[in-house]
Amino acid sequence: MEQIIGYPPEIADSSSGEVWSYPYSEIPHFGQNINETTVVRFDSAGKLAKAYKTNTRTGSSGNPLLDAANGNN
Repeated sequence: MEQIIGYPPEIADSSSGEVWSYPYSEIPHFGQNINETTVVRFDSAGKLAKAYKTNTRTGSSGNPLLDAANGNN
């Protein structure tokens, strides 16, 4: 999986498998800062169980990983 989306900066173990986290921050010239995290959960067999984002915003972020997790292509 890391060949596709890159090695995560944060990995946590849970009772059901691993949780990979990809934090993203954007500081625009105007407006509020944007802090999002793409979370990828794997089951105990190492298969993808769920992928989602925290602090989701609509529209393209300019970050391909975040856009894919949010369904924005």
